Amino acid sequence: MLCTPDCLFDKKESYCATFKQQDTCMKAGELLAILFFILLPFLSFSQPAGGSFGDPVVNIDFGSAATGPNFTASTGYQRIYTDCPNDGNYIIATRSPNCFSSAWHILPEDHTPGDTNGYMMVVNSDPVAGKDFYRQTVTGLCPNTTYEFAAWIININKKDNLYPNVTFTIETPNGTVLKNINTGDIEKTATPEWKKYSVTFTTQPGQPDIVLAIKNNAPGGSIPGNDLALDDITFRPAGPTLNPVITGTGSNSTHLCEGDTRSLEFTTADVSTFYTSPRYQWQQSDDGINWMDIPGNSATHPAYTASFVNVPAGAYYYRMLVAETANFNSPSCRVASDPISVTVDPPPVIAAETLPVCEGSTLQLNLEATGFFKWTGPNGWTSTEQKPAIPHIQLNQAGTYSVTINNGLCTYNRTTKVTVNPLPHADAGQDIMLCEGESTTLNASGGIMYQWSPATGLSDPNTQNPVAKPLTTTTYTVLVTSASGCQASAKVTLKVSPKIEVNAGDDQITVQKHPVYLKGTVNRNSDYYIVWEPSDFLDNPHSLTPIATPLHDITYTLKAFTSDGCPMNEDQVFIRVYQSLEIPNTFSPNGDGINDTWNIAALNTYPHSVLTVYNRYGNVAFRSVGYPDAWDGKNGGKDLPAGIYYYTIDLKERNEKTISGWVVILR
Repeated sequence: MLCTPDCLFDKKESYCATFKQQDTCMKAGELLAILFFILLPFLSFSQPAGGSFGDPVVNIDFGSAATGPNFTASTGYQRIYTDCPNDGNYIIATRSPNCFSSAWHILPEDHTPGDTNGYMMVVNSDPVAGKDFYRQTVTGLCPNTTYEFAAWIININKKDNLYPNVTFTIETPNGTVLKNINTGDIEKTATPEWKKYSVTFTTQPGQPDIVLAIKNNAPGGSIPGNDLALDDITFRPAGPTLNPVITGTGSNSTHLCEGDTRSLEFTTADVSTFYTSPRYQWQQSDDGINWMDIPGNSATHPAYTASFVNVPAGAYYYRMLVAETANFNSPSCRVASDPISVTVDPPPVIAAETLPVCEGSTLQLNLEATGFFKWTGPNGWTSTEQKPAIPHIQLNQAGTYSVTINNGLCTYNRTTKVTVNPLPHADAGQDIMLCEGESTTLNASGGIMYQWSPATGLSDPNTQNPVAKPLTTTTYTVLVTSASGCQASAKVTLKVSPKIEVNAGDDQITVQKHPVYLKGTVNRNSDYYIVWEPSDFLDNPHSLTPIATPLHDITYTLKAFTSDGCPMNEDQVFIRVYQSLEIPNTFSPNGDGINDTWNIAALNTYPHSVLTVYNRYGNVAFRSVGYPDAWDGKNGGKDLPAGIYYYTIDLKERNEKTISGWVVILR
């Protein structure tokens, strides 16, 4: 058995077909002469490693919906529309399902880059080895053109000894094999990884149509060792590595400044060793995806000079197509280079071209750029910062601010106009004195919007003239906003005079000509004055504690006034004045109408007093409570004999001692 030519000549990673035992291969030197003549039409000795590729002739990524090609007619494999295909079947799915008692890995996504929720082909290969599961005819190929046939594959088996083994085949429509390559056993990895497998070949004259096929070589059946996932099948022109650069830079990218006028030359490596008669076409794109030929630039020389005149900002992409001259007009025969990118940078942006700020605030100049900066402004202001700040800006600092930016490639000059708006003349009005329970209207001015704080006691804190009824002295602050949006504040204090509370003290009792002290109180220490009414018998009617010496019962009213003019308050106290007793020591109850009763003046003003009269033997001769009627010298309706009698008077008043003495009845 012989190794395939790829083992001998491909500079890419290769697989020795089904012949993994290297000792079964003849030495390369022994075979070289034979193989050179037998396989010469099918080999691409000058195809370099890596290389560049053209737009795909075949590009199967199985879409982003549950559609995709159907290979049943060409292969016999049946596509099913449920999970877990049996042997000889396949599905188009967004993931590899966990089938056959978790024998398969679950693949979270397909291979296609950027294809969110994209689909892949999951194959449970036929138990019979050598049966194609992908087969497709390609037409319209160019002669003497190298193509790459590739696909991305994953071993989805979990067991270590289960390896898919796949062969890529290129053949003529009548079945003649032009080239094939075998992957060998596709071993599993700890985490399933997509791996690319490919084969290249060069068409000969008279081979416009070929058939691409991928088949399984591993056994199946009860041991599912040939199960795999497949994605991104491509067939595309292949050629030498084309790495165009910008002349003088050695790079495939550069930056220009907006408004620049200049020319850039693009060149690439010589490909004459790969093509007999190469032809070139440069293309341009705005997005690096959709390309258009540059008119008049199909040439036999790979260089191109791009002219930029007053160029606007944006991204510009260029690439070169190359093919044999005879094949150039067919897109399926051309190889494309990597793109050259030219980025035209826009001028730096100042956050706002016109910056209104309020007097006293911080002006923040925001510049989106990199490089070196030189700012200038009114009154000789300068700065080298990217985003300088000017705190406590004043009205005379309004004007034009300019900056020069140098990023090493471009120099830009930018300006911005700064308007400094004056603060509003906020006014909250004059301080106000209120009596407890009163309200007043606040009066703010100076702007178009107002906000008061605190809101306690206000009818509406968001109006210019709220009604205020605070319970205690409160300082209100109003935030005034002008039409330009600037804000200033002012304060007003509402001094609340608490209601004056007065107490004239408890009612008192006294005896005529005996002084008493009135005990008035108020609920404040200052800012008030008082008066007792009436002022009769008082030593000082404006003292809270005057001395009173009333001659009779009297009610005093204590009136208290505040110095701020708030309503006065008053309270009363009653003084009970008992009269002084005048006790005569004789009376003559003889019926002549003169001095017939023992008249004790004022005793009847002591309603609870007890008068007791005793004879000389200590017997009670008379007893009276309150003394409503004067004693007439009788006891039980009978006249008592003349003589001396003794008495006691208990006034039943606190601090008053019992009065005693004698009285004579005359007949």
